Amino acid sequence: ETILKMYRLAREHKWDEAYAMQTRALAFFAGFDTILEKLGEGCIDPVCDKGLGLAAGGIVGHPRTRAPYIGWSEESVRAVRAWMKKDFPDFVAKA
Repeated sequence: ETILKMYRLAREHKWDEAYAMQTRALAFFAGFDTILEKLGEGCIDPVCDKGLGLAAGGIVGHPRTRAPYIGWSEESVRAVRAWMKKDFPDFVAKA
């Protein structure tokens, strides 16, 4: 929802609003890299996508992935979710 809104604002030439959202997204990904490093989790694209989707509440399921990838632990998903709720609640799916 957030990314679609940012795209819409840019398409409507509302540059200041779109830029503010882009700056927020950049801060999110910088913090995301930091928390993944702390947790010792990798960020191979399919693993990262699934773990982040689970943490954000956009998908449900188990964090395991097919070989050769190693999915995040459930504890890591919970830790990322807690971080997102605290620092980036606008990036968490609404129930």
